[in-house]
Amino acid sequence: MIVMAVLLLRGTGIICGRIAGSFFGLHDTRLVSEASWVGIPEGGYEGINLNFGTDFQVLLPVFVLVMVVSSIKTVGEIIAIQRVSWRNPRATDFRITQVAAVANSVGSVLRVHNVLKKRAILSLPAASRDTGLSFPTVASAMELLVMHGVAREITGRSRNRLFAYDQYLSILNEGTEVS
Repeated sequence: MIVMAVLLLRGTGIICGRIAGSFFGLHDTRLVSEASWVGIPEGGYEGINLNFGTDFQVLLPVFVLVMVVSSIKTVGEIIAIQRVSWRNPRATDFRITQVAAVANSVGSVLRVHNVLKKRAILSLPAASRDTGLSFPTVASAMELLVMHGVAREITGRSRNRLFAYDQYLSILNEGTEVS
């Protein structure tokens, strides 16, 4: 109760200070009011640069090293969790390790699934844009959803694929059959 009162008074004090400061000219809102609220970014689409120059060659080993270290860390954590979870020491079950490594990406799968619930038919670039995840992460998550029967690829192509949320579409189609 005391904490709530202090927070309320502090918030009130900040607001009163802002109002008092504006009377003395200490609070300038001119820059905010003059700023353009809607605009078009300058420049254009630069395209995809497939020039594997020195920057790429320098950064590739670093990214590979980070990926390997991250994978080793994940597997090590999973093995450590298994060891402390059992009462009696026993050999590491690597099937559990594989499942746990896949479970490491569950957050990404859930984010893609949430977008798929909003749009019953979805492309990978749209899912990447809507989730904020990278394209390869979205593609891996979508493959897991396809593998478990949640989504289905409907174009039959290897590029520019579309995925359908069959369960959702079947609910929408109930009662619309023509006899």
